[in-house]
Amino acid sequence: MDASTYLDAATKPAATTPLGRRSDCTTTGMRVPLTLRARALPRTTPCPLDEAAPLDRRGFLSAIVFFQMLPATALAPAIRPLFAEHHGGREGPMHAFMALNMVGAIVLTLLLASWPRFRKTAAARAPLFALADALLLLCFALPMPTQWLLAARVLEGALHVGLTVLLMSHAAEVARARQTPSLTTAAGTAVIFAVAAGNLVGGLLVALDARAPFWAGAALLMLVAATLSGQRLAVRAAPAAAARAALPRASFPLAAAFLSRFAVGCLIVSFSLFAHRVHGLSDRHVGLLYACLTVPFAFAMFPAGALLRHRPSRGALALGMLAFAGSVACLGHVPAALLPLPMIAGGVASALVFASVLAFAADETEAPARARSMAMVNAAGCFGMLAGPMAGGIVAAIFRDPSDAGRGYRAAFLLAALALSSWVVVSLRWVAARPAAPRGPSPAAVAALSRRQ
Repeated sequence: MDASTYLDAATKPAATTPLGRRSDCTTTGMRVPLTLRARALPRTTPCPLDEAAPLDRRGFLSAIVFFQMLPATALAPAIRPLFAEHHGGREGPMHAFMALNMVGAIVLTLLLASWPRFRKTAAARAPLFALADALLLLCFALPMPTQWLLAARVLEGALHVGLTVLLMSHAAEVARARQTPSLTTAAGTAVIFAVAAGNLVGGLLVALDARAPFWAGAALLMLVAATLSGQRLAVRAAPAAAARAALPRASFPLAAAFLSRFAVGCLIVSFSLFAHRVHGLSDRHVGLLYACLTVPFAFAMFPAGALLRHRPSRGALALGMLAFAGSVACLGHVPAALLPLPMIAGGVASALVFASVLAFAADETEAPARARSMAMVNAAGCFGMLAGPMAGGIVAAIFRDPSDAGRGYRAAFLLAALALSSWVVVSLRWVAARPAAPRGPSPAAVAALSRRQ
């Protein structure tokens, strides 16, 4: 996924900018030498890289990514009161609501990754993604049959994650074209802080009204849609080399990505119900407890990423998985006053896991392999978030005991802890083995680099 282009210049010959750099703009149909100034030639299409559009600026793009992500992360504290008010408080649909959005997300992500024409069309209509997502959030706050709600949740997940993928792809493309990697870093940081702030904001809003997070999220997405109107998103064309890129050198980091998100999925509804029905905590209090998980995760990502930037560590990944398992297992057995402690520990441990997984994905030498590794990490996380809420809901229902309100939820927490700790047991030989020496670029990559030079 190295070769990339803009929407209106996907197949046009290369030209140069006034600064003497080659770009994907249209000219008279001839390839222009790097030393020739482009102003001497007429252009039929303006070049997006000649001057920085608002969406190409680091602060502006980071703000768009943050406010686009925030509505989704702020919904968790509102799920229980919403279903209690409009859908009979049934637990099965609550778990399904938090899982089915990943079905739509996976389908649309696969379409964006494998169908270039669809990717270009979607990027051109990005404001409509945000607007439709806003309208669906407003519909969620209205009384409707549960079946319609769950069907709409699939579509909402596709729209939300699809727009996130388009925005992050735009950041990566502009960063590559302008040689400013800080743009991608800033966009990724915005995502992390949106995850951290979402539960805190949702917990504060749900104290006003159970539907307030949906209303506020819809307002933010309408603002994002209005801001994106008139802007053009850059997209990448996937060359054949990316499709043939080798699988990551180790499957254990992918399994860790899946299981860590699986554990979060087991918690996302079960913990809310557990805290409300066993400890009698308010929805606002539950939202603040979720923030105890996500805020430390966001802040711990920076030192963990810096520690693992140059060389991924198998021991750090195993330590993070083991600590995350221990913190999840403690949730069902500590008093309400001490619940923030295992949540904070879980946030720090999950940051160590996530940073380690990203370090292993980025350790590939060739860019197509790195891109494929990152895509597989994201796919593993999506499948984990799909399976986690479903498995947690099923286990909680199986082990429900009328005489012990928390028995089913403790079983769901134990399932998440066992899944995390099982990775440590299975991967012991891999963790103890000496890492292979970094691979150099392939002969084909060396030959291509020589031709460019």
